[in-house]
Amino acid sequence: MEELISYIPQEYIDFIETEIPWAVDVFFAIKYFCIIFTVILLIAFILVLLQYNMRGATRMAFQGADVPKSSPSKVQKIWRNILKRLDSKDSEAYKLAVVEADKFFNEMLETLGYKGKDFEERIERVSPDGISNSENIYQAHETAEKIIKDSKFELSLEKTKNILENFEKALKEIDVL
Repeated sequence: MEELISYIPQEYIDFIETEIPWAVDVFFAIKYFCIIFTVILLIAFILVLLQYNMRGATRMAFQGADVPKSSPSKVQKIWRNILKRLDSKDSEAYKLAVVEADKFFNEMLETLGYKGKDFEERIERVSPDGISNSENIYQAHETAEKIIKDSKFELSLEKTKNILENFEKALKEIDVL
């Protein structure tokens, strides 16, 4: 501030201080108003950035999809319910877990904005960096299709766990879980 005043000739400063003394008070008021206004704008800018979904923007930039609209707790609950089917000793529950996981994964791809007429088209739209185990996901999807088509299809607990682990890994990689 002193540097700015040093460019103003001293006689002008003396004239303002003697002839219009209220001007000095006005300049100080304007100075403090500008400082307060700048602080308020800075705080507002930070709050807007915090409200903006940075994770979704990052995903959109690198993977081409936005964040799912469902809440994380809802998604976690659905996934836990699928995993609970493993507690059963019934192979039908295992088959149901695989079919539900496949359907859930497909719905999450749709929610994330991966368009396509079927599962295969949607998963092809995920960037190679998006899902590292896409071959395992294809196989898991084929298994789910076989379960739906063949009621006598047999599925072990170990195979079911492996399929669900693959789905879970993929869901984590696309930031759903």
